[in-house]
Amino acid sequence: MTREISMFKKAETILVDEKAPYRTGPFQAPGTEKGAVLLEVVLAMAIFVFAAAVVQSGLVASLRSVSAVRLQNQAVDLGVTKLSEIQMGLLDITSTTPTSFEDEDESLAEWSWQITAEPVSENPDAPSMTRLTVTITNTTRGISYQLTEIIPSPDQEDELSFRGNRGSFLEIGP
Repeated sequence: MTREISMFKKAETILVDEKAPYRTGPFQAPGTEKGAVLLEVVLAMAIFVFAAAVVQSGLVASLRSVSAVRLQNQAVDLGVTKLSEIQMGLLDITSTTPTSFEDEDESLAEWSWQITAEPVSENPDAPSMTRLTVTITNTTRGISYQLTEIIPSPDQEDELSFRGNRGSFLEIGP
């Protein structure tokens, strides 16, 4: 037994068997709508998993960048501290071997510092200046940063202070 269903938007008539499941279109085979729903769910889950993977990889990259910037800032702070100690006269302007910060603070055990001092110029007419390089190294991660400053040599410091030409050049680099 068949019956006719009239479509309002189109002037066509579709014959539908009452015992067959309801069909949504004239060309759809019986029993395919369950498979279509399953396919839609699987496709939606695949898109969701892909989007979650992209977001997660972005978060991992951001966390790595934040960690690198934190380490760099800590190294610069430690280097500036050592340069300040030299300028205040707490440390000598001499080259040193790598020394751990652990003696000063146990939380800085993974950091070490080294000072390298070398004359800038051999010109006898120019004031004697020293290029002072402080190397800060994170021993656990193998990261090293250098801060360089040009300062008056200890024997010229009084003369430069008297003339009012005291100054320095600060260079920061990885």
